[in-house]
Amino acid sequence: MTFRRIIIITLIVLAVGVGLYYSFLPHPIGVDLATIKRGTIIASVKDEGVVKIKDTYQISTPIGGDVLRIPYRIGDFVEQGKIVASITPQKSSFLDERTLL
Repeated sequence: MTFRRIIIITLIVLAVGVGLYYSFLPHPIGVDLATIKRGTIIASVKDEGVVKIKDTYQISTPIGGDVLRIPYRIGDFVEQGKIVASITPQKSSFLDERTLL
């Protein structure tokens, strides 16, 4: 190897090393600055409210069928023993091996 080739390879290795060094240096992060004053905080919230349901009930049956229209509306009171929903049997479907479990 000639002296010239050794210098070129050394400069390339040095340039790659310097590039790697600068690429792994931590970069500064921008921040917001403000002055602090003593005073009162005035905050107001203007939004629409959302109703949260405390007790939810799930009605399920061991058979399949179609539920008829429910006569109650949201918020109606239901007494114990009243019929909430009526289920009619499903129409017969084709026999399928996947459903015969």
